[in-house]
Amino acid sequence: MKNMKNLNFLLLILFALPFSAYMIDHVAKNNTDDILGEWRTQSRESIIEIYRDGDSYGGKVIWTENPNDENGQPKKDILNPDPTKRNNLFVGTVIMKGFTFDGHETWKNGEIYDLTHGKTYKAQITLKDANTLKMRGYIGSPIFGKTVTWKRK
Repeated sequence: MKNMKNLNFLLLILFALPFSAYMIDHVAKNNTDDILGEWRTQSRESIIEIYRDGDSYGGKVIWTENPNDENGQPKKDILNPDPTKRNNLFVGTVIMKGFTFDGHETWKNGEIYDLTHGKTYKAQITLKDANTLKMRGYIGSPIFGKTVTWKRK
């Protein structure tokens, strides 16, 4: 009888472990909308709102510490390679687009636009925790890039 109890207990453990591992793994992983919200850039000079755009994610500048140029006028995107966008104001400019969640921990296939240099880079996002975002901009492969940390506002 004691052997039967041990066998039942062992069978219960064997069947429960895979389910428990799945639940722990599922809870620990990011959900697709976890990046939504307002994020302060690493330099702390801007706040970016990340939003859903259909099946992907984008982001725009909603605040900047220095919104005006040296003449007191609102800063414009004067370095944009597209001449039709050079009169766009910094605040309100979409700087992120095309990010899609890989189902595990990374938002990939996106682009990030650097307003201060007029350059666009491929990018991917990972969350270190609920309030810390790692943005990696790169050329060609993520190996050749730079990672910055943004904090949830």
